[in-house]
Amino acid sequence: MSKVVNLALQGGGSHGAFTWGVLDRLLEEEALDFEGITGTSAGAVNAVVLADGLAAGGREGARNALRAYWQKVSALFARGIFRPSLIDKGSSDFGLEHSPGFRFFEPMIYFASPYQTNPFNHNPFRDMLAEAINFERVRQQTEVKLFLCATNVQTAKVKIFAGKELRVEHVLASTCLPLLMQAVEVDGEYYWDGSYAGNPAIFPLVYDCDSRDILMVHVTPAERPGAQSERGENRHQKNRSQRRGLDTVSLWSLTQCEAHARRQQRLRPKNRSEEQCFDSCAACFLCVGISQHPRNLRKL
Repeated sequence: MSKVVNLALQGGGSHGAFTWGVLDRLLEEEALDFEGITGTSAGAVNAVVLADGLAAGGREGARNALRAYWQKVSALFARGIFRPSLIDKGSSDFGLEHSPGFRFFEPMIYFASPYQTNPFNHNPFRDMLAEAINFERVRQQTEVKLFLCATNVQTAKVKIFAGKELRVEHVLASTCLPLLMQAVEVDGEYYWDGSYAGNPAIFPLVYDCDSRDILMVHVTPAERPGAQSERGENRHQKNRSQRRGLDTVSLWSLTQCEAHARRQQRLRPKNRSEEQCFDSCAACFLCVGISQHPRNLRKL
């Protein structure tokens, strides 16, 4: 008998390749099935590619689709202006500190908006997504329930795009970094990267899925030791502050779940079991599961 779980995939730019590795390993497990997937930014892309692959060729099709997508990403950046220099390739950090394109462009994002640096809104990522993903097949597939997270620019609230409506614009909205890209318009509303409001949003898995188990693929370290006193401190501090901000969204969501769980434990009638409570409260099974049963939320 297979185990059915939900997946929560965080955003993290190129760190999404780590998520690809996790998904590839999970797809090897025949005894493991997926019901719902919520994803933000790079996590949203992985979710859509996974669903497309499952619909096209089952588990092996999903593994091939993920591999093909990340190979396309690698090829795109290998010939772009942000390609690493020979020094970067030889460094243990695998960064872009010595990339001419990166060093030229990075200061500009703090002094000019993407509406100035990219007035025609050229985005090669759009073309790559359209080439790598069959969105018609994604909308029609029934293998998994998809939930992509974006942030409404006007209200700062999380917006969930469900699988039956997905187009390339929805994925672009979930991955739109405001310092690099113009806001993405979807049905008259403008959106930024979903990490600002939900990294990822967990509530769709609670209210729209039956499985009680959620496996979160966490790509940003929960702790980063050190005072960052090494050379290049300013750049590292900027990166750290940005990542901490995105992490806060995820931690806040889990904290709210645990607080709700404790509240439900106090309010639960004495003559009702925890399983009965699960059946009567759509959110309770996740929240109590997090606080009482760590197996219900696994961090990788």
